[in-house]
Formats: sequence, C-alpha cells, structure tokens
Amino acid sequence: MELMTTPTDPTKFLHSMEQVLLGRLLLQNEEFFKLDVLEPEFFCSEAHGNIFREMSRAIGAGESFTPVTVSNALRTDIEFNKIGGYKYLIDISGNAVVLHEPTSHYGETIVAHYKDRLLLKYADELRYVAELEQGKLTVEEIRMKVDAEFPEFQKLDSKKRKVLAPKDSFDKILAEMEEVHKNPDVNKTIRTGIRSFDALSGGFQPATLNVLGGRPSMGKTALALTMANNCSKADIPVEYYSLEMTADQLRKRLLAMATKTPLHCITENKFTTQQIVNFAEASRILQRRPFFIDDSPGLTLENIVLKIRKSAQAGGKRLIIIDHLHKIKTSIQNAVRMNELEHITNVLVELGNELELPILVLAQLSRASETRDEKRPMLSDLRQSGSIEQDADTVFMVYREEYYLERSMPDLADAKYKEWEIKMKLAANRLDIDLLKNRQGPIGRASVKFDKSTTHITEW
Repeated sequence: MELMTTPTDPTKFLHSMEQVLLGRLLLQNEEFFKLDVLEPEFFCSEAHGNIFREMSRAIGAGESFTPVTVSNALRTDIEFNKIGGYKYLIDISGNAVVLHEPTSHYGETIVAHYKDRLLLKYADELRYVAELEQGKLTVEEIRMKVDAEFPEFQKLDSKKRKVLAPKDSFDKILAEMEEVHKNPDVNKTIRTGIRSFDALSGGFQPATLNVLGGRPSMGKTALALTMANNCSKADIPVEYYSLEMTADQLRKRLLAMATKTPLHCITENKFTTQQIVNFAEASRILQRRPFFIDDSPGLTLENIVLKIRKSAQAGGKRLIIIDHLHKIKTSIQNAVRMNELEHITNVLVELGNELELPILVLAQLSRASETRDEKRPMLSDLRQSGSIEQDADTVFMVYREEYYLERSMPDLADAKYKEWEIKMKLAANRLDIDLLKNRQGPIGRASVKFDKSTTHITEW
C-alpha cells in the first residue's frame, strides 16, 4: 500500500494523510489527545470517518483501541468492509511506524481540506439562492438563509477546544480555580441579581441550558426580564430573543418595572405629566445598558444560532434568553413536534457547550397542573417534557399561590373563609421560584416579592 501520494492529486494525497493519522493512532492511542477539533465527517473517506468515530467512542469510554477492537466494532459496516476490514487496519498501522510530522499536523491538514470542500459547497449554494431570490431578499437575508443551512461551517469558525489528557484537564481546572480565587472578576458564572435564587442555584454557569417554566400569569416573563435587566445593569451583555411578545411590549414592561408604574397605565396611555418625565429618565438609564431584544418576525432556530455565534465572537460573559421554547421553529420539513423539540434542545446544549455561554429558555407548561388540587408545577408539567427535562442543566418554575386563591374565594359566611383569608395574607405578593433540577447543586425554593400591577420583582 502506497502512503503519502504526491499532492498533485489532492484526493489521493488527503486519503494518504488520513491513512497515516489512523495508523499512528492505532499504534499510539495517547496521540489522540494531541488532535484539535476533528470529527468523523471531516474525513474525505467515509470508511476512515467511521474508523475515527469508533476510536473517539473508545477514548470517551476510557478504553484503548487496536485493529482487533476497531474491526470487531465495525464488522457490519459496509464501507469498512469494502476497504479490507481488519487487514486494512493492520496495513495502515504497519506503514505508520516511522513518521516525521507530529500527529497534530495530519489532523490540521484533514480539517483544512474539509473546510475547503465545505467552502466550495457554501459558495455554490450562495450563488444558487442569490439567483433564485433575486430582487426578493436583501444581501444580508440571502447570506443568513444560506448560513442557516451550513451550521458546521459556522462551527469551524468558532472557538475550538482540544480534547485534553486527564492530567491536562485537571491542571486546567485548578488553574481556573486559582485565577478566580485571586481575581473574582474573571469568574464566568452569571449572577441573576436575585440573591435568594443565586444562593440556591449558584447562578447561571457557563455552558449550561437553563429552563424557566410556568403557566400563564405566573410571572415567567417578569422574572426573565428582571434577571436580564439585573445582568445588563452589571454590564453583562444580554440577548433576548422574543418569539411571543414584541420588543416594544417588553420595553414597556421594563419601564413599568423601573418606574413602579402599573403596566396597564402604560399600555392604555393613562399617565400623568410627571410619569412621562419618570419614563424619560428611566429610558435614558435603560438604553445605556447592553440589553438587546430581537423580535424579528419568522425567527427560526437556525437564525437564532447564527446570531448568537456572531455576537459571541466579541468574547466575555453573555446571557442568552429565548422566549419561548415552544414557539421556536426549525427548517426541518414535516417534523413531528416532539422530535423537533428534541432537536432544538440538543442544538442549544451543543451551542452553549461550544461557546461556553449560559442559555436561558422559557417554556410553557401543560394544563395538567390545572386539573390537580395541588397547582404547584412539577417537572412532568413541561410540555413534551422528555428531552427538555433530560437536556437541561437546571429547571426552575414560577408559582403564585395568590393567583389561585383569588379565584377560589369562599363566601364570607362560609366556614372556610377564615382559613382562606390566612392563606391569602401569606401568599400576597409572593412569587415562588422552585428549582426542580440542578445538575451542579441542590434543589429547593426561593421566594421573592412580586408586584403584579407593575411586574416589579424584589427581595423580601
């Protein structure tokens, strides 16, 4: 078998490079940790990609791999058997004994050629869409449409992370802990500004998917806006993707919260001259904060991911909020909604991990709680909850007992009225935040004061 064919034939040359890399990995498993971002689909040979996928699986499981273990795992793989199976692995490992280039060189070459192939496909698609949509879309809209179809191309341009050997991994963690201890400002955790919730949850950790659930009128949006406003006040950029309310509606809520003005007075234009002065002052303060609301019509998952990738290039802390999960559409045609939601949460988890950002997603709850005597929400109340509950790092839900008590007031002559009155006093203006899942810590409950007329949230 001839390796390292002259580079005048790019395909044969790349095929040889892949053989060399896989052969070396079979001989020295530890060389795997010297590779940068390399995925099975980056290989020009499907069979080589399948071999690398099995190697990656073994490394992830803490196992070693040899020609025997790899061929056993791929014994039913058609492409693998086409190139010779076990004998092929023996050949490429035998030819990779003496090599002069470091392992990383071969990995980088494979990635570079994959990127070139992808770039050519991207250019072809861009030309096709531009001709098809000529006069209908702007240049930016055409580019965004094509970008949405090439998430792997965007991923290649984002920050890469190496697979680290165990010692290097622990050294990295210890170095980060020491740095945070010396300089708390470098801590990537985002505090929401709600002390009781932060004390319970630890705040939003980087590379996490966080889900905020609640029934209508429970204060879901009010809590998300409060967290966003607190973060932006601390000069942490916030991106709020609203698929339900318009940006103007959300900003009116922010003004109501900032000036403690009943929201209905703003929406119905019933305010005094002094209140207009208050709104103007609050507006001057709010507009200086890095709080960006995107209510673009027709926002899809692909659009949102693309926008987040672009903004994340600025680096630093950043909080992403999406309102809400069940309104997100994808480009998947005729998808079963439950499968589509699973795809959405998987994409958001991968995006958060890749960019090392916390993502907060609001979610509607099913009507199941309305049929129970106990109205307080549970994890199972998440609509199509399987993938959401599984993928989320934290799940917290809002509940206002006052809302239900107001709708179940007994007659004054009723023997239960006194008991109801006591419950109402305890529940008045109270918003419970129930942390029902916390992958990195305890679960529990935080209670805050909620003014339903202004949607203003404060600590007790």
